[in-house]
Amino acid sequence: MSKWKMVRLGDVAEISSGGTPSRSVLEYWQNGTIPWVKIGDIKEKYISRTGEMITELGLKNSSAKIIPKGALLYTIFATLGEVGILNIDATTNQAIAGIQFSDIVNPNYAYYFLKSLKKSVEAIGRGVAQNNINQYILKNILIPLPPLDEQKRIADVLDKASELIKKRKEQIRLMDELAKSLFIEMFGDPVENPMGWEVTSLSSCVSSIENGHSPICNNIPRVDKMFGVLKLSAVTYGTYNENENKALLDGTPFNSKIEVHNADLLVTRKNTYELVGMSAYVWKTDSGLMMSDLIFRLNTSDNVNKKYLWKLINHKSFHENIKKLAGGSAGSMPNISKKRLMGLLIPLPPLLLQNEFADRIAAIEQQKALLQNGLTKMETAYKALMQEYFG
Repeated sequence: MSKWKMVRLGDVAEISSGGTPSRSVLEYWQNGTIPWVKIGDIKEKYISRTGEMITELGLKNSSAKIIPKGALLYTIFATLGEVGILNIDATTNQAIAGIQFSDIVNPNYAYYFLKSLKKSVEAIGRGVAQNNINQYILKNILIPLPPLDEQKRIADVLDKASELIKKRKEQIRLMDELAKSLFIEMFGDPVENPMGWEVTSLSSCVSSIENGHSPICNNIPRVDKMFGVLKLSAVTYGTYNENENKALLDGTPFNSKIEVHNADLLVTRKNTYELVGMSAYVWKTDSGLMMSDLIFRLNTSDNVNKKYLWKLINHKSFHENIKKLAGGSAGSMPNISKKRLMGLLIPLPPLLLQNEFADRIAAIEQQKALLQNGLTKMETAYKALMQEYFG
């Protein structure tokens, strides 16, 4: 329980909802000059621009309202609990509430308090039709209210922690960009193949393709040394994540033949069209995890380095070729067959060059892992601070 006085949000803030001018009236949108915020515009703490503008006529003929710079925006429909601070005067759609605080509340402090509520607000929303919360619920949220100087101190501490996390994420992003640049520097664009590398089918570089198995599992990750099955999300985003797994049910046998090992090259065989065929290299994994039937393992021949193949498969332009291999009936997720994957044409530079690339990628990934470890610690510390102040 907070040591500070708790007050209703509606007692210390004016809360309003937005609106959407009719899309069928061109005059409400064409050459608009008034920023109009959608949920997708709330990406950063401060909102300085919007994807769409409305006209004065659109404002007058809808329930949209001008919300002044410095007010908070809070999503109350579909995607719940996203928060931003307006850096401009703007209007919003009806999925967003505008919150203008009285002078006894520091908006920066309120921003972090509302962010701390995301999970609990999402839980409330799930119990309501169409996943939303209304103004009544929002106004009755209780906010701890320390003196203004303490509110500012708390917000400043959380600002610094957030900025450190943001900078660390940017460092990790730059490591990923470095890896992409290195590929282009050493091999050129894999689709245009400007360096004229030999082009061959994947079947000449892969001795076999194995697929996993998906028995009925618990809907929770395994604990300690329990056996588990990888979820699709363990591979989907191009980086292996062993924490994305489901625990095997008691009595379900573990199949060691499809256990994941260090240095495996995994590929998603079924996913959305954008993500099907993504690959992950397993730098390190704990034992006792099986591949699911949505994942392939590529067992490579001596003429290809797995790390080169991993980065090739995930290369943005080359991945378009892999997506084209996917088929499936209407309404089902696209699926890549072993046969079609084996027929994929790939550029194959000399093995010596592939190995050099792999060594340099390993160094980048090692640095990235250190940065990721630091980020994890920062995020843990940030959560502890949020719990201390608002828990």
